[in-house]
Amino acid sequence: MMTITTLDEGKYIDINESCLRTMEFEREEVIGRTTEELGIYADAKQRDVILNLLLAKGSIRDIEVNFRSKNGKIIIGLMSADILRIDTKDYLLTMVTDITERRLMEKELEEKNQRLQELNQKLKMQTITDDLTGIYNHRYIFQCLQQELRRAKRYKHPLTVMMLDLDHFKLVNDRWGHQVGDHVLKSVARIIASNLRETDMVGRYGGEEFLVILPMTDIKDGLQVAERIRKEVQEASFSQKGLKVTISIGAAQYNGDKLDKLIGRADSLLYQAKNNGRNRVEY
Repeated sequence: MMTITTLDEGKYIDINESCLRTMEFEREEVIGRTTEELGIYADAKQRDVILNLLLAKGSIRDIEVNFRSKNGKIIIGLMSADILRIDTKDYLLTMVTDITERRLMEKELEEKNQRLQELNQKLKMQTITDDLTGIYNHRYIFQCLQQELRRAKRYKHPLTVMMLDLDHFKLVNDRWGHQVGDHVLKSVARIIASNLRETDMVGRYGGEEFLVILPMTDIKDGLQVAERIRKEVQEASFSQKGLKVTISIGAAQYNGDKLDKLIGRADSLLYQAKNNGRNRVEY
């Protein structure tokens, strides 16, 4: 698309057929009228920007500009322009390549890629989270623990692991039903997660048992977290009259032992808490 306009007013002196077809004008509608009168630029200030660039550089090449056709359609073009002197008067010679379809295709591709990324992220979350509680599943929380053990060993950082188990959970299912039991599990998972930092991790170890990983945390600070969780679970309210739940916790600090030994220590401490009356933390 090619046009010649006066430099000062932007009045059309000449325009080629390609530009007329694209902009949906007849020649007699354009010649002698200004870009402002015709509303050619989608942004009214765009022509001033182009003029300032031209005056500063002498010419411009492949600047992306949005135009508006006679019927309001937005045309995206790459504009090149030069100042053309005829006799004593300056004119603006513009050449525009219509890239509307290209930009629409790029936008569509970008949107498809975005949807694909969102889908991949959703699929990834489905593979690492527990369907019921929404926290990490058994397989992934184990992977996290392996990574944190390697990090703690390499950098000699403290690491505390907690095993948590709901007390008498079978009685909840037997008395109020499995639907209520599922609601309790989800509520407890939320309580645990709400008491953790962004760097901490919680996963459903199995049934009513949970595994919590506290990186950069010694046993003293870990016990504070455990007590907060224990207390909030004990104080949690449910819509079923008389329904109260408690949780027992075993907390173990990493001391260089392997994963199964660390889990074993936390698990033994958990059952020690059970044997000592439940609703308590052992370390």
